[in-house]
Amino acid sequence: MKRVFVGGLYSTTSEKNNLMGCLDNIKWGITVCAKLVSMGFAPFCPWLDFLYFLIGDSHITENEIREYTMSFLETCDVMYVISNADNSGVNAEIKRARELSIPIMYSMRELDRWRYDNENR
Repeated sequence: MKRVFVGGLYSTTSEKNNLMGCLDNIKWGITVCAKLVSMGFAPFCPWLDFLYFLIGDSHITENEIREYTMSFLETCDVMYVISNADNSGVNAEIKRARELSIPIMYSMRELDRWRYDNENR
């Protein structure tokens, strides 16, 4: 199974209500990751991070979330970016993937083609 780091918007600064925009992004991210699982990929889904904060005594900081996220990125075979918004978190992930020569895909079709070309690697 190919490990896919899925990058995209989590929070929002759009004109849309910040909370509702964030929830829309979480829904979209989880939906995409579920689709990747059904396609035979092993995605890292950062939109599930909200679960840590449902625990009443969780003291995880935003910086700790960013650090463990980057740690997962470093182990992935490929990165799949699901939104091209100018976002510092996504931009940092893309920059790190490039530094590590991790291929970056911007469409499901491109990702599937990459998998086909790299099945036996």
